[in-house]
Amino acid sequence: MKFIDQLHLKSKLLYLFLLICMGLILISAIGFMNINAMKKNLDNLYFGTLIPVVELQNIQENYQKNIQNTLYRVRNEQISANEAIVNIEQGLRNIDTQWQHYQEHYKRQEELPYVSYTQDEIIKIKAYFKKVITLCNHRDTEPPLGFNILEKKLENIHSVIAKLIKYEIDYAHYERQTLLSTYNSTLVQIGLIIIFIIFSVLSIALAIFRSIQKQQYRLEITTQKLTQANKKLEEASYTDALTGLYNRRFFNLVFDRELKRAKRTKTMFTFMMIDVDYFKQYNDTFGHLAGDKALQNLSTIFTQCLQRPGDFVFRLGGEEFGIVVTDTDATHAQLLAQKVVREVEKQCIKHTQSEVSNCLTVSIGVMSTQPNISLSEQSIIKIADEKLYEAKTEGRNRVVSVVLEDK
Repeated sequence: MKFIDQLHLKSKLLYLFLLICMGLILISAIGFMNINAMKKNLDNLYFGTLIPVVELQNIQENYQKNIQNTLYRVRNEQISANEAIVNIEQGLRNIDTQWQHYQEHYKRQEELPYVSYTQDEIIKIKAYFKKVITLCNHRDTEPPLGFNILEKKLENIHSVIAKLIKYEIDYAHYERQTLLSTYNSTLVQIGLIIIFIIFSVLSIALAIFRSIQKQQYRLEITTQKLTQANKKLEEASYTDALTGLYNRRFFNLVFDRELKRAKRTKTMFTFMMIDVDYFKQYNDTFGHLAGDKALQNLSTIFTQCLQRPGDFVFRLGGEEFGIVVTDTDATHAQLLAQKVVREVEKQCIKHTQSEVSNCLTVSIGVMSTQPNISLSEQSIIKIADEKLYEAKTEGRNRVVSVVLEDK
């Protein structure tokens, strides 16, 4: 992948990361603000409305318990007037305290008239009871109480407080509806934002994926071309450019590898040294282009004669060739070398200056052995070269071989 493409890919991934971070921050901020709003609504609902309702109910209970019940007990002569006065005074003090607590809560503008009216009624009934208590304290006899008037005043104050309680409860229902509306609106907002972020991320991810896919495709094409180029380079480094056979460099590698394997497995190893007879005269007569063509034809013949994967043919230099044969006995190696000589002569590549034949011929020196540890590459090549020299001395166009027994 090119360096510029890598930078573009990193930039896209960075943009995606920043977008995700911004989306999360936005969601968090909106969620935080809405949660605070809901918390405020809950506070208003439960602490701003329900607690005042409870306080108003406590005021009603004091009127009933400490005042109204006291009146009934006095009328039924269950307690004395003095005890009744004490209970009424205690009830009025409790009502003052609870009403003060109620007034400390936040009051909405539309609620103030109700509160003021209720406060006036509480002050009036308190003043009435104070007057009754004062009159009672200055009489020596039991104070005559107007129960009908007192009951009416208590009923009136109960009615006034009940209306205020109803208002507080109705407003609590309103606050609840507002809370639910805010909650549902928040859910919709968060849902839309999440959907937008998901859609954006998917779109960007798809674009990045396509970009990566295209870059990957280009990379694969480049890799294939590079692989092919490397293969051609490798073939060029191990292949003779003229004949297409393995060259001397690859011969050194294969020879060393197969010889070591033969030593390890204790199998036969054969090396053939081949030389084209009177090839200098051929070049002088027909020219080097014809000589190159002849070498190519000979290479094809050598390759066709070798059928097994373990047989290798090399161009060692000039008109010299080499064949490595493994996992076969000396007799088969000898027959293979003779086949090569016959096939070359059979092709009858015209050579009028040869002292052996009118056709191009080859001479082969063969060395077969089951190599031991001490037998070196140079020794085998030297022996094969000596046998090649003998083949030339004996008249060329022939095979001279030797089998070296393992001692």
